[in-house]
Amino acid sequence: MTTTLDIIEHYLSGVRDNVNAICDHYGVDDLWLNQEDRIPCSAIIDCPAKRIRFSFHGVGCRMQVGNQIYDFDFGPDGRIDGFDAFRLSLYIQSRNKNDEKKFTEEQLQTDIDSLVTKGGAIKPKWEPGPHLYYLVENNTSPAANNRETT
Repeated sequence: MTTTLDIIEHYLSGVRDNVNAICDHYGVDDLWLNQEDRIPCSAIIDCPAKRIRFSFHGVGCRMQVGNQIYDFDFGPDGRIDGFDAFRLSLYIQSRNKNDEKKFTEEQLQTDIDSLVTKGGAIKPKWEPGPHLYYLVENNTSPAANNRETT
């Protein structure tokens, strides 16, 4: 049975993998720092085994791989490991898996609030994304997890 934590982890993994692919394609280490200089505002790139369509918006980026959507906002210093119910809801809708249909935006928010209460996530209100939550394992500092290398 899929849980909200499973969805969060899959979403964050997809964001990280696709951001890494975009950075590798353009030869940069940080998507946030290079979004105006070396990376176009929107593009389609072909990577091994997938095509990524992306577009920057406000303080974030929307990436699409096939039908799957990963929309995220940057955290402090280019962090990409934040999430909220709205973005998770977009991700779930794009996946269209039967066992995930019960996860409405409202249910996701309830589950995220419960995760915060249990100490599994925090909402530190860091700029530029004060609405974002972070899993506790990822909250070492505002600058943590802007890009992980594999």
